[in-house]
Amino acid sequence: MANPEPITVSPRGEAASYFVRADYHARELPEYFTDDPTQRVGQVWQPDVYPIAARLAERLGARRLVDIGCGDAEKLVAFRARFDLWGIDFRDNIQTCRRRYDFGTWIEHDLDSEAPLPVPGQATRGSVLICSDVIEHVRYPDRLLLKLRAALEDASAVVISTPERDLTRGREDLGPPRNPAHVREWTLEEFAAFLSWAGFSNGQVSLTRSSNRHGGKHTILAVLEPGRSSTAPLRVASHQKRVAMLRRRLVLSVRQLAGIH
Repeated sequence: MANPEPITVSPRGEAASYFVRADYHARELPEYFTDDPTQRVGQVWQPDVYPIAARLAERLGARRLVDIGCGDAEKLVAFRARFDLWGIDFRDNIQTCRRRYDFGTWIEHDLDSEAPLPVPGQATRGSVLICSDVIEHVRYPDRLLLKLRAALEDASAVVISTPERDLTRGREDLGPPRNPAHVREWTLEEFAAFLSWAGFSNGQVSLTRSSNRHGGKHTILAVLEPGRSSTAPLRVASHQKRVAMLRRRLVLSVRQLAGIH
């Protein structure tokens, strides 16, 4: 991407609410999320996202993983022996990465800004980009998606994950999200529509495990590759969500009968 232009858009219609239902209430000022390993002892959130991205990179012959919103990069650095690693974040998180790891490339960038991703085309070529549970933290997710879509002109693939609101909170949830660092959360259908709006047309939007402590697939997983026409629909695993919703209802019913809250 030579001399990329700033990301400046004024979404209208459904895009103005980022395809989240009209009666949903987003959080205007989220807390800054500091990735703190002491708060997740024994728990791995979205345990399959990075292994999926790594397998995809190997299949496509990609040499580099670029983690957009890398946090403390604990999941990313597990792949240091197999890939060149780049991490992008800001404030405390990126300083932690620079202090902790003497390998990789660590870049400071505010994903809410209008500036394009500070990754040159020669770095994104032969790369798989990962944006794992980040988009729910930003105030302007349209800017982030358009940055990722622009990067896909050079990159081999983009892998995005974010909580599935119906499965995580229930269909009755109208926000703001329970997590004070989240601005908004999407359903599978809403997020697929948002991705299509941003110009992604080749890939699948499905579900993945939310935690290593239970098998519930309550997190959206989008695996996106270049190609196909701008009018081609993304493949959306709606059947997977129906099964997950049935499983969620069963678990909640069992807990209610057992008096577990």
